[in-house]
Order: sequence, then structure tokens, then C-alpha cells
Amino acid sequence: MIKILLSITTSILICISCTQKFTEDNIIGVYVPEQFVNTKDTLNIMKNGRYSRKIYNRNGKLLLSMKGGWNFSNKDNNSIHFRPYFTNLDRDLDVFPELLADTAGGWVVDLVKDYKLLKFCMEDYQDDKGEPICYLKIK
Repeated sequence: MIKILLSITTSILICISCTQKFTEDNIIGVYVPEQFVNTKDTLNIMKNGRYSRKIYNRNGKLLLSMKGGWNFSNKDNNSIHFRPYFTNLDRDLDVFPELLADTAGGWVVDLVKDYKLLKFCMEDYQDDKGEPICYLKIK
């Protein structure tokens, strides 16, 4: 029953995000993954379509520092296209450093305003509990 309620709540949030429109000023800020344990990932969305990102291992060692561009990917301004982009799935990057080489592609994420919290989610990937991997705006 709880799983059904969570699924319905997630569906409602996704539908609500489809009708929400965002501006550059709304989304500028620092985002972090909600549920990671192997990496500390900070993504800073800046003005003028730029972003910077740093990924550290669990001991605080810098593993990846990158910069790239972003733009709204649809007319409703509720999806962002990052390019280039590293898809961080919270794998142990000390054990699998070759994963860090995959930064050439881009990624489109959906923006969601959940109560007063703004986040974007990678709906194609889930954590251990089957929830989408989401980045929460912290400042």
C-alpha cells in the first residue's frame, strides 16, 4: 500500500512539474544528490548557461572537476539540458576510475518543485530503493 502511495505521489509531482515554468533566476544555485554515499557531488548552475561541477570520493579526494553549458530543453522551461555531462550513479570511482572518462555526452533532466524544494531528477536511473536519482538545490 505504501509503495502504491509513493508511486502515485511521484506521478503527481511529475505531472505538476510538467505545468511549472522556471526562469534562469529560479534555478541558479548549488545542487547535491539526495542519497549518495560513495561520492560527494556538487553541481553549480550559473547564469548565462554555464555550470561547474566537482565530484569527490567519500574521503574528500577530488576525482572530477568539470565545466559545461546548460539550457532549457523545452518551451515550458521545466527541463534542463547539460553538456557535457558525467552521469554519476554513486559508484565507487576509486575502484572504477575509468567511468570518469565518460564526460563527452549530454543529459536532459526534469525540474521538480516539491513543496518549496527545487530539484532535478534523472528518471532513467534509480537508487537501491528504486527511487529516481535526484539533485536537491541547497543554495
